Amino acid sequence: AVRLAICIPFALYQFRVLEGLFGFTPAGALGNFGVYGAYFALPFDMIFEDDRPVMATRREKIELILSWWRPVAIMILMLSTMIPFDFKPFGEQNAGENHEPISVQDYLALGHLGNCFAIAIFFQQGLALGDVL
Repeated sequence: AVRLAICIPFALYQFRVLEGLFGFTPAGALGNFGVYGAYFALPFDMIFEDDRPVMATRREKIELILSWWRPVAIMILMLSTMIPFDFKPFGEQNAGENHEPISVQDYLALGHLGNCFAIAIFFQQGLALGDVL
């Protein structure tokens, strides 16, 4: 994940340079030097209307902050509750670790399903956080 986060800006800026070389830069980005510099320096897409950048409203900024804090808060709560239980909040289950023989009943045990569900929720919140960023 760290390597991907490091490599993404280089690929993005390569596409921006190619966009400029082949003349596909939006007309709004060519308006003045400040907007031009911001368009090519910032890693997010800018929206232009009537050749001017559209600024985010106060409500959109608040919604962005709230959509970022929701997964963070859920992940903090889950980590706070799961770390003391070694990420197995519903107890130790026979899940076939270390090539132990297991049966279908072991997989369908409520404790095992609960542990899997807790980790799945944690993973989903991580994906939601990545989607917001």
